[in-house]
Amino acid sequence: MEFLDLNNPVILGLAISGLVLLMIAAYFWSLQRQGSRDLQILTEANSDIATDLALARQGQEQLQKLNEELKISFSDEQQSSRDFNEKLHSAEKTIQTLRIEQQKDQEFNEKRLQQFEESKKQLKIEFENLAGKILDEKAKVLGETSQSSIDSLLKPFREQIEGFQKRVNEVHTESVKGNASLESEIKKVLDIGLKMSKDADNLTSALKGDSQKRGGWGEA
Repeated sequence: MEFLDLNNPVILGLAISGLVLLMIAAYFWSLQRQGSRDLQILTEANSDIATDLALARQGQEQLQKLNEELKISFSDEQQSSRDFNEKLHSAEKTIQTLRIEQQKDQEFNEKRLQQFEESKKQLKIEFENLAGKILDEKAKVLGETSQSSIDSLLKPFREQIEGFQKRVNEVHTESVKGNASLESEIKKVLDIGLKMSKDADNLTSALKGDSQKRGGWGEA
């Protein structure tokens, strides 16, 4: 086998050129392999980024949806709070109105009760005066009229006095329970007092000897 003559400049140049080409080819091949690996890495990275981006968008949508739901819920809570405050304010106004009306009713009833007590005292005074007047008249005619006649004349009046006293007690009892019809009851009591005063005058005339009035008194 005949070896290459490296001393030949042509052969030496060709050998060097071949070696350089071989090195260049190896370098480009290495670059190509590295580029393929880098491209694969970039592709995988892009895929991961796309996946993360999709998950991020999905999370953002869920957050937006949750935010809208919270806004609606908060709005409903605000409306419920406003409704509750309005009802509470209305209830407070109603309670205040009822308190004022109750105070007025209490003052009115106290005033009516005071009027009744004053009327009762006045009727008691008139009753005592009337009784004293009758006793005085009775003392004057005691020697002239028999006891039986006096009892006969005084019986109707005594019954009226007892009825009057009973009625006063009934009115007082009713006034304690309620004052709705107190004014009419007081008027009835006053009417009874006036009738008794008139009957007392008739009795006085009868005790003095007025036969006509004495007969009328006995029929009363």
